[in-house]
Amino acid sequence: MNKIIGILFAALSFLIPQTTQAELCPGMYTELRVGTNLITAVTMHNGSKHSLDFDPGIFASLSAGYRWTFGLRLEGEGSYRWNTIKYDFKDDLSEKYKLQGNLLNWSAMTNIYYDLPLCECVTGYFGAGIGYSYEKLCLKLLHYRGHKSNDSFAWQVMAGVSSPVWENTELALEYCFFQRTQTPQMHNHDLLLGLRYYF
Repeated sequence: MNKIIGILFAALSFLIPQTTQAELCPGMYTELRVGTNLITAVTMHNGSKHSLDFDPGIFASLSAGYRWTFGLRLEGEGSYRWNTIKYDFKDDLSEKYKLQGNLLNWSAMTNIYYDLPLCECVTGYFGAGIGYSYEKLCLKLLHYRGHKSNDSFAWQVMAGVSSPVWENTELALEYCFFQRTQTPQMHNHDLLLGLRYYF
């Protein structure tokens, strides 16, 4: 009996290293990510402090890249973010006003990732990216409408997990922190679901 148990443990110790890590397939891939974009409230100073609040917004991106067998991935990404704005304030006569609008962002990023197999069906990953960002702010107050746009250098860091769902296809859950140098007080937090296909 003890000999049989010993043989079983020996067999398990031989099999576990082969089955506890997912195999990373190299090659070209494309990925679609969708999710929500959360922007932290921005403090405005106009005699007194006011908070500019953003509703949870929309995020969508499309990327294409290449993964090597050792886990490194390099990709190009185009992304879109859109959030609505709410801002209530009072003037010198204590009259209340409601400022409304939206914030639109387009960005083109170059990202690098490292994939780390965690078990047979789950791979963790982390990465960072740099690139270009265009942003347009549209505001409405009473009968006044205005907009302002600018472009800027941008950077981001990402972390997530992925799992195979079909042949050559992975489903990913990802968090991304996105920052523009033109508006350093505005922090973007993206919660994303991705579908990645390897050719």
